[in-house]
Amino acid sequence: MGVARRLGPLVVVAAALLLSACPFESKVPLGSPDAKKVDARLVGYWVARSPKSDESALVVVLPFNDAEYLIEIMAEDDKPERYRGFRLDVAGHPFLQLDVLEPKVEPRVFSLARYEFTPDHRLSVRLIGDKLVPESLASDRQGLLDFVAAHVDDTALYDQEEPVVLRRAEKGEIRKRAMTVVPRFPDSAAASAQAPALRRRPCSRTPRA
Repeated sequence: MGVARRLGPLVVVAAALLLSACPFESKVPLGSPDAKKVDARLVGYWVARSPKSDESALVVVLPFNDAEYLIEIMAEDDKPERYRGFRLDVAGHPFLQLDVLEPKVEPRVFSLARYEFTPDHRLSVRLIGDKLVPESLASDRQGLLDFVAAHVDDTALYDQEEPVVLRRAEKGEIRKRAMTVVPRFPDSAAASAQAPALRRRPCSRTPRA
């Protein structure tokens, strides 16, 4: 079961919130975590709100280790979902590689999200979608990175036409949610062992022929 089926209507930092996301799923990692590329601005509490309703989610970004982030999404009246991510640059733009922290699920798949900070310090995120990228690149790390670099400014590359914009959470918004204690895991094995099983939700887009 792939990332798209787990993300469902909620997509984390680097994803379309409260929309049925269909990110492109790579079968191979797209890079390696690098402590020198950690962006400390990502760490903290964020709120993403649906532009079409009053629904929202609290997105918590914490250090996973010296080079990766632990990302937890808490939607209203929903159980938290956890992801692991790290920064890599493609064509001079910052991206996050994301994968779900769900134990005993194979094979792992990886999604890619472009992010940037707006002048008013909000976080803008766009997932690489499955519409433009050839499926043959799912097992071709360098080919996929080259394709993304060549189409990085093409809106068709992304899962949604417009990015999702997250703002910093206010204290009251943090307190009103049932917060889950998320420790700083010393390694990915420990994180996977403690991560809860995530619900699988279908991607709404009609599969390509």
